[in-house]
Amino acid sequence: MLLAIALAAAVAGTDPAALPQPPSTPAAATQAANTGAARDGDKLICRNEPITGSRFIKRVCLKKFQWDQRDRDTEQYQQGIMDRSGTVGARGGMGAGPAGPF
Repeated sequence: MLLAIALAAAVAGTDPAALPQPPSTPAAATQAANTGAARDGDKLICRNEPITGSRFIKRVCLKKFQWDQRDRDTEQYQQGIMDRSGTVGARGGMGAGPAGPF
């Protein structure tokens, strides 16, 4: 990697010492990783979502933390529906009606 930097500097006509160097200490590497992680949360992610009742799709772009929150909210909503609708009939199983001839 340093060879590539030196080669690029030679071609560009600049001093290789003036180019940014990789972090030399573990603390500097950790700080650089944390800065990169903060930037990942700011990255825009686009997904195609179907429009209910249509054959068209809609492109939705949100930041990563917004997609994560949306996914958590959807999962929590679905779990709430399943918890509220879980009636067990006489024959057992979900949604089974009262025992009868059928």
